[in-house]
Amino acid sequence: MTAPSETPPPAEAAAAPQKKEKKERKPQTGPPEGYEKKKQLTKAERRELQEKQRAAKAAAKGDAPDAKKGGDAKKAPGAAAPKGGGEKPPAKESPKPAAPKHTGVLAHLEATSKKKPPSDAHAAVAALGLRYAAGLHDGANERCVAMLAAFKEFVGDYQLAPNTTVNRDLDKKLKPQIQHLIDRRPLSASMGAAVRKLRRCIATLDPEMSAEDAKAALRDEIDAYARERIVLANEAIAKLASEKLRDGDVVVTFGRADAVESALYAAKAAGTTLRVVVVDAAPALEGRVLLRRLNAAGLDCAYCLLHAAPLHLKHATKVVLGADALFSNGAVLAAAGTAGVAMLASAQNVPVLVCCEAYKFHDRVQLDSVASNELVDLDPKGKAPADGDKPRARARHLKYDVTPATFVSAIVSEHGLLPPSACAVLIREMGESEGKENPL
Repeated sequence: MTAPSETPPPAEAAAAPQKKEKKERKPQTGPPEGYEKKKQLTKAERRELQEKQRAAKAAAKGDAPDAKKGGDAKKAPGAAAPKGGGEKPPAKESPKPAAPKHTGVLAHLEATSKKKPPSDAHAAVAALGLRYAAGLHDGANERCVAMLAAFKEFVGDYQLAPNTTVNRDLDKKLKPQIQHLIDRRPLSASMGAAVRKLRRCIATLDPEMSAEDAKAALRDEIDAYARERIVLANEAIAKLASEKLRDGDVVVTFGRADAVESALYAAKAAGTTLRVVVVDAAPALEGRVLLRRLNAAGLDCAYCLLHAAPLHLKHATKVVLGADALFSNGAVLAAAGTAGVAMLASAQNVPVLVCCEAYKFHDRVQLDSVASNELVDLDPKGKAPADGDKPRARARHLKYDVTPATFVSAIVSEHGLLPPSACAVLIREMGESEGKENPL
């Protein structure tokens, strides 16, 4: 037998030299061949290099738009700076960016429209829209009465289209009138209730009724609504509120509200001796009008601004406030500053009565003054005053604030004296509010 060969297989023989080479390889301690040691720069040289790099970046940014338009990016003068310190072409001056538009948290309240009224807008409605935008009608009752008067003129001038019925054609032509008023200024809760009532009356008209009979019926409904829901309701509230006032009471009120003014007149007529403190706040300063009227009626009055209200509330026995809307959670929407007076009165344990007509009740729930409100420009001309070449900031003001139900003792309406928690029940019983901002 032949002895086995001691030579390794070819694969093992090929691997053996490699292992040997790895063992013989020594780690490199010095720099590789051809490596030049980096020159140490001085502080001035480093600063100069940094300035050149910044200039190159600025030039590359300035030429980027031209390269996108079709230019050769490689040939752009600042795209790559030569390492040898060659001369760089001058950087192009980039155009100044446009000033950013600051929307802010109140941008959604910019609802006033400057556009022309639609061609199918009635003359009375178009004129009312201009007065709304100018702020000539301010109170909730005043705005609602003016709107009903404009709609009454619109109904009187209405002409029935051929091959249709009054209830469908009139409602179709009424929508642009409502939308025009919304574009000029957001509808108040009272105006929304009046619009929904008018549209329900139109929908329930007899299709066989003639146009003239339908117009007469609608005009009577408008007059009845204004008389019952505003005039008579105001008288009922004045009587109920005056009964809660006693001789020697110091009554604090804020701004001017029709129901509060009527209640003070009723108390004066009943022989009740009162002292009235009118608290007011900028920019409207509506309390001055109330002060002049109460002085003319012979009531003992005092006047102060909102920051001085705590001094007078120490001696107050009752606080009587008005409202532009009352929500189903008992919160009160009123002129800005009302919530501050109510909270100060609550801190002094002074009862707060809120006089509000039932047609202002709304089944919406609102917790703050930012979600839905109106902005008032403190500049009467509506322009930002210029200070040289730089315009100053435009001063804006929230028109309304929301008073939580916890600061209200009772609600005085034509349905009686109610706790704030009963507002939702009254709204459900009336069944008139649909909880919509836009009654269209």
